[in-house]
Amino acid sequence: MSLAIKFGDSTDETSLSGAIYFDVVTNYTKNLSGKVTEHPIEAGASITDHYISRNPIYSVSGIISHIDFSPVASMLSLDGETVFNNQVPPAPVVINDLGAGLAKVIPGVVGQFLQLNKPSVLLDSSERFNYKLSLENFFETVMHGMFYNETRKRWENRMTPCILFELEGSVPNKPIPNLICTSVAINEDENSGDALVLNITFEQVTFVTLEKVDAPKPQKKSPTARATAEKSNKGNQNTNVNDPNNPPQERVTVEQKINEANAGVREIAQ
Repeated sequence: MSLAIKFGDSTDETSLSGAIYFDVVTNYTKNLSGKVTEHPIEAGASITDHYISRNPIYSVSGIISHIDFSPVASMLSLDGETVFNNQVPPAPVVINDLGAGLAKVIPGVVGQFLQLNKPSVLLDSSERFNYKLSLENFFETVMHGMFYNETRKRWENRMTPCILFELEGSVPNKPIPNLICTSVAINEDENSGDALVLNITFEQVTFVTLEKVDAPKPQKKSPTARATAEKSNKGNQNTNVNDPNNPPQERVTVEQKINEANAGVREIAQ
């Protein structure tokens, strides 16, 4: 079985995106589980009233190498996204045996006077790039990458959704969407060499969105209506404006206070 993973959304500038192809898959596990509630009763037993379904867990163990296992990575496209470890397939070996072929059919009496070329072997000399370090940095960013939220004006942890594909040759099918990478283990031993040996765990989640709606209006003159009614600020008002026995008082200014103080000083001086 061959597997490939697409990370993020390439059309979103704030999303981390990319895709990888496993050259070798050593283990693939899908774990479906749930939980039932337990309520102990006096008789010494437990009763159950409902069942809780847990998120499916997918575990993948595989190897990514720059050695030419197959040309699948160069032909693979996951929803228009090429994979990181895309290696150009090597050119086939060519043996140029034109001179040797003629030597087989020309008699030796004639061939001894001819300078026939010896067979030559043409090999692919293009380099193979090892993506091990680049992929390690990519997975580290997937697990602990931070980005600046322009709307909230703060740094937040990034959650990168993934899609897991099963491959039939170089054709991806059976996509498993809404996966969140919860664990990445990179293993190295005496047998791993320059290859990247990975153990990745995904959890399939359900995304929800928030929707704003208008709350229903409470009944008139109800406690809820009085508690939620808008308060109007009318300021300080004289409640006895029309009462002749309680006329409104004049507003006292600082200038009036200074004048009264000066008048008192003059009286004392006289």
